[in-house]
Amino acid sequence: MREEHGLDLAGHASRSLDLFSGQSFDWVISLCDPVREVCPEFPGHRETIHRSIAIPVTGDPDDVTCPLFQQTAAELATRVGFLLAALADRTPAPLAACRT
Repeated sequence: MREEHGLDLAGHASRSLDLFSGQSFDWVISLCDPVREVCPEFPGHRETIHRSIAIPVTGDPDDVTCPLFQQTAAELATRVGFLLAALADRTPAPLAACRT
């Protein structure tokens, strides 16, 4: 990841979605089908976007999975670029006003 994308992932680890519960987001973006199925509702989020992407974890040795991770990283870079351009062209839909 460092050589091809300039990302040093040393010391980084996955975080549970529970860490973000109760936070408000303009957009919630899921990238894989298993996460989409268990993604909690975030209060006040205005839009959910799902972009299915293959999970490169196979349990095989690194020489087998490394190319899969590289392919996934390249696909993510492309998709993030398109997504950022699309999001820059619009603003989130306004939240409905609550009246009591």
